[in-house]
Amino acid sequence: MKSLMILPRLKNIEEVNYDYQFPVGIAYVTSALKNAGFEVECLNLNHIAGKISDILHEKLKNKYEIIATGSIWLGYNILDEIAKSVRHNSEKSIFIVGGSIITSDPEIIKDLNADFGVIGEGEKTAVELFECIKQHKDFKKIKGLVYLEERALKFTEKREYI
Repeated sequence: MKSLMILPRLKNIEEVNYDYQFPVGIAYVTSALKNAGFEVECLNLNHIAGKISDILHEKLKNKYEIIATGSIWLGYNILDEIAKSVRHNSEKSIFIVGGSIITSDPEIIKDLNADFGVIGEGEKTAVELFECIKQHKDFKKIKGLVYLEERALKFTEKREYI
């Protein structure tokens, strides 16, 4: 099962940028997924020059089953650009968004056209969701998710803090 974790740009520029504080949340989630045996490729958009849409157009030719990303509220415009590129270039992929943007305002998954939002700490939730997708099982028992059902926002049970 091919999956891609996208670290959004933290500045809205097209140049390579190493001047930022790395968001450890996405690293925790990626590490938890890898420790659970999932093959997760990582793409840090801060380290690649060019337009996000061009970068993702090329990258998403690899046909990932799951594409995940996340951010804080200040990163909404960049997340929106990522979401549009994912849906344009990889419409059959399952698209997951996490981070404080989803935790603070889960309705954002509508705007981002995401399949799932991860609320709160995502390490356990992401592993369980990936496992569920891999085994084609029902995700509704996984704690800490938001999703759309007939355009209505639905929540699973709240996840306890790690």
